[in-house]
Amino acid sequence: MLLRIEQRRIQEFAEKKGWKIVRWYEELEQSAKYEEIEERPVFAQLLNEAGKQFQIVLCYMNNRWSRNVVVAFTSLTRLLQSRVWWATADGLWDIDRVQQDGFDVAFAVDF
Repeated sequence: MLLRIEQRRIQEFAEKKGWKIVRWYEELEQSAKYEEIEERPVFAQLLNEAGKQFQIVLCYMNNRWSRNVVVAFTSLTRLLQSRVWWATADGLWDIDRVQQDGFDVAFAVDF
């Protein structure tokens, strides 16, 4: 379950952008450590519905998205292929920034 502060920050970020949250995908905190997307059923569902049910994904912080570099980059690639934009509510990361030269390393270190 998302902590209240995390959910509130995501909501505030969306409101500043003028976006409406249509769905929350909530995982158990320890699930972000798994090395396979399939081991995270809620995360897998989000990725499968991306581009069909929504066009934007907001995450509280980078380390809440994934604690595994391979899973992080694989999932962001899937979002790109689905033409879904991704960002963190702390404003530090978005899908465009991760793709910039040199930022992929910083993104990986930020886990």
